[in-house]
Amino acid sequence: MIDQIALAILQTGLADLPADGIVMHPSDWARMRLLKNTQGDYLLGAPGANVEPRLFGLPVVLTTAMLVDKFLVGNFRAAATIYDRWTARVEVATEHADFFVRNLVAILAEERLALAIKRPAALVYGDFGNVA
Repeated sequence: MIDQIALAILQTGLADLPADGIVMHPSDWARMRLLKNTQGDYLLGAPGANVEPRLFGLPVVLTTAMLVDKFLVGNFRAAATIYDRWTARVEVATEHADFFVRNLVAILAEERLALAIKRPAALVYGDFGNVA
């Protein structure tokens, strides 16, 4: 698993877009944390140590939004731009039907964003598959 991350980092580097982060599912990070050498020592730090999620000097973002056995390595600053059409807004109303009588409040919160991937070579999406 660690080797696959290293190769993805290499791939972004060869595209002249060096990676600045890694995204993976917490279960995959746990599998990596449990890897041991031949002497039984944990590769990524002792179980009692407070190990910051980092691989090859890059921060690892752990999120359940990433599927298990998948990862994303990239230069996220160069890869994409977020366009914010309007800032977040929140509206509160009690006028809907019988909300006032029933002591209810309707809350609407929204923000309009667009994500444009401008440099796809800056992102490498991979699959750990059946790697043990």
